[in-house]
Amino acid sequence: MIAKSRGATVIAVDLSGNALTFALSIGADHVINAGDTNPVVAIRELTGTGASVTVDALGSAITSSQCIQSLRPRGHHLQIGLLPPVVIQERATVPMHTVIGRELHIHGVHGMSAADYPRMLADISNGLLHPEKLIATTISLEEAPAALMAMDKERAPGITVINL
Repeated sequence: MIAKSRGATVIAVDLSGNALTFALSIGADHVINAGDTNPVVAIRELTGTGASVTVDALGSAITSSQCIQSLRPRGHHLQIGLLPPVVIQERATVPMHTVIGRELHIHGVHGMSAADYPRMLADISNGLLHPEKLIATTISLEEAPAALMAMDKERAPGITVINL
């Protein structure tokens, strides 16, 4: 949503048709179902030379590698979270030959820098960003433990807001 508000062409990749439909509803220009299509090939076909920026917020070894392989020369990859090996039973490896050969930039991040909040909040105030579109479910505090326990199950895309 933020990338789109800055004029980027957004390509969303997922295995879930519901998630891809949701991505289109909040501004994605293209969607790729990674279960049906090789996302690296599809992204290169859509962009010609590869993506300028890729973002992986899932944290699997497969998605992080696919993101890096999808970049154009001198592209940037943002890794927002990487699940610990005990959870995914694998260790993510960075294809260094690709990183060096294409002069790629890899950024590990936990989230948005506090220094960027004023601009984001101004974009919300000016109607450029609509974070309310990201809300899928609103629950009570009493429902929170059950929601946390169910996080490993497939659910509707979007975020859950807990009312206090």
